[in-house]
Amino acid sequence: MKTVGKCAVLIAALCGAHPVLASKPHDIGAEVAAVLPPGIIIKESSDGLILAMASGELVYQLDFDRGPAADRRRDLAKARCANFCNRHWAPVLASRRFTATGKWTIVDQPAGQQLAYDGAPLYRFIGGTMDVLGKVPVFPPYFSGYSKSAAALVNGVPNGSRYWQTVPYRPAAPRIMAPAGVTPRWSGKAFILSDSSGKSLYLSADGKPCAPACADVEPLKAPLAAEPVGEWRPIDSEDGVRRWTYRGTPVYRARGDTVPDEAAFKPMEVG
Repeated sequence: MKTVGKCAVLIAALCGAHPVLASKPHDIGAEVAAVLPPGIIIKESSDGLILAMASGELVYQLDFDRGPAADRRRDLAKARCANFCNRHWAPVLASRRFTATGKWTIVDQPAGQQLAYDGAPLYRFIGGTMDVLGKVPVFPPYFSGYSKSAAALVNGVPNGSRYWQTVPYRPAAPRIMAPAGVTPRWSGKAFILSDSSGKSLYLSADGKPCAPACADVEPLKAPLAAEPVGEWRPIDSEDGVRRWTYRGTPVYRARGDTVPDEAAFKPMEVG
């Protein structure tokens, strides 16, 4: 698992991809540097970018803290699980230099002001060794947070843990110059352009038009009255279908529920 510093984001998926220019270049690394609270960094996992302490220790959110009934569930969990939770989970406290901004806020706790991200407080695991965990009652599992006796530690947390989840980092969507209905969607590691139905958009890896027999993709159709937008241009093809191109290359979307061959088609990433 790689650490993403405040000045750059290490995203392997960007290698060989077709960057799509926004109205201004979107630098995720610069955004991270601007909004991350002191003591918090970003790591790259197999599922995307996640939050961690500056020491590399992952941070977590509790499922109880999410959704419209979060306050009621949190009070119930606190009443049933206070002793257990306090021994094994600690709030991530905000630095004195922290200023609430964007998705970052604070929650007042007896120990101090706890950091919260996207509406839910952050925690770190302090349970220690498996010997300690073996002595902790796991009933009732709904409030203890464990469905069974933990078998091993994974990233410092027992693999029997439930309700405690790592925290994905979701940057604000960039502004782009693109046809109506084309929007950036966060994939966990990068912004991917998609059409109005949510399907990802692609360019051919070699920059050449796809033959009509291509089974996995279809052209992104343009309205009859479509006008150029930035580096997007509508063209009339030989089959009579008006379609979009980007920098002179035809734009495609996945056909049905298929995923195009990555060797032949690259998703359109905002960079």
